[in-house]
Amino acid sequence: MKVAAIAAIVGASNRRDKFGNKSLRAHRLAGFKTYAVNPIEKMIEGEPAYARLADLPAKPQRISVYLPPVRTLAMLGEIAAVGAQEVWFNPGAADEKTADHGGTKAGHDDPPNVPTSIVRREHSIQTKTPAPIQISHRVGESD
Repeated sequence: MKVAAIAAIVGASNRRDKFGNKSLRAHRLAGFKTYAVNPIEKMIEGEPAYARLADLPAKPQRISVYLPPVRTLAMLGEIAAVGAQEVWFNPGAADEKTADHGGTKAGHDDPPNVPTSIVRREHSIQTKTPAPIQISHRVGESD
């Protein structure tokens, strides 16, 4: 039996009109085991919510972030400590300061405290809105 990939949705909430909640539901529909990360909510979409990434019962392969940039920046150390293969900073969750601290930019080396290698922002063809910034660790490379 194949084990489902795990996705942690940071900033998920019970408000179904919010993108964190929509992402949680979309990841579930795509076959992911999901964990909602929210320091206030106790349950989201019928599952327990966790206050911190460190509280999750299993390591996620993907972290998708739906926070304001200042809160995202404050969480970068916690995000890095998880060691997920993919970290997605969705539109509105990261700004230049976050990207400078959390990943690479042209001419910059990876910051030693954040194990990441790729920062990419593209535009979605379907929605004409900015797509998430992806910061991914290159599997098999040392930090």
